[in-house]
Amino acid sequence: MPKSIYREGRSKVTEEIKRAVSRLVDQEKDWENKKKHPSRWYRTETARILTLDESNNPSLRSYEELVREIRGNARVQNPVDKPWNTALLNSESLDPDLIPWIINAQHHRKQFLSKPLSVREVKWFTRLFGFRTHFKPSLEIENNPDLRSFFISNVLATWAQIYAEIEKVDDIAGIQEPDYSDLDIAIVDNDSSVIREYSDEKLSDQAHGLLGKRRDLIESQRARIQEEWTLPSLKHNILILESRVLKHSLGDPDMSPQYLRAYHTLLFCRDHGRDETGWGATYQKRVGTFMQLRKDITEESEETINVINSSIPEYNMWWEDLWGTNKRTKLDQNKEGS
Repeated sequence: MPKSIYREGRSKVTEEIKRAVSRLVDQEKDWENKKKHPSRWYRTETARILTLDESNNPSLRSYEELVREIRGNARVQNPVDKPWNTALLNSESLDPDLIPWIINAQHHRKQFLSKPLSVREVKWFTRLFGFRTHFKPSLEIENNPDLRSFFISNVLATWAQIYAEIEKVDDIAGIQEPDYSDLDIAIVDNDSSVIREYSDEKLSDQAHGLLGKRRDLIESQRARIQEEWTLPSLKHNILILESRVLKHSLGDPDMSPQYLRAYHTLLFCRDHGRDETGWGATYQKRVGTFMQLRKDITEESEETINVINSSIPEYNMWWEDLWGTNKRTKLDQNKEGS
């Protein structure tokens, strides 16, 4: 083992490194007693994700301690990540004025064929509730009280999902003083594309590096890449696109991986070259378009779903066409251009 890995004065483990390793452990589902990856793998992958050179990367021993702690945190099933329902009010009370909002948000999620809000997300919903007077809906929505309530509820639920997801990563990473400054700035503008940092630059970059230009992956390798890298990025991309059109998402689709991928494929095929009005002339029609697409997907046969998914090869770096090439490639191109 190189002595440089253990030399005195090595770089310390930063919160950014903790978050990167936490995401890796979570995405790899690597918290069982039988480990999938050694600590050296996490050290190498973190350096690649964060573009750390050897002098800026903590020692292997530091990673061994960090990975051990994160695995321990990840093994614990946190009750706040279970679905919320009113029975929980017996142990955790809420402001009575908030309860109708949250029940409506859960009702909307069911209508949207989405996973319900978790306890963690409801906690963030309540924290962000004051923003309900800040978001500025269109005149179409503003002039309809019921539609305005529907819109605001879904905007709050979307931001609750974003905050909760990042908080969960920080919890697993063991970060004692999390910083949500980027989110705090983004919510003022209702700009949910902030999550792209976690989908495009982290998850997609990971898959890009794993795959490279290889096309000879065995089936088990393909399945692992889809489950651990591609699917999380698909969910983020769906959230970003729906929010661009609606100013909120419909929530995380409650679909199997193949059906989720087919929904993603249809969304981006339909979105090509369209502005938000291409999804419908009014806000209500646009919401209806997304709901209908979700419904149509869930009612399709597996054979049809396979046909839809075959329209965009699964491992051909599809995100390069949708989001651009990964961050490092862009940086390299910029340097070459200058």
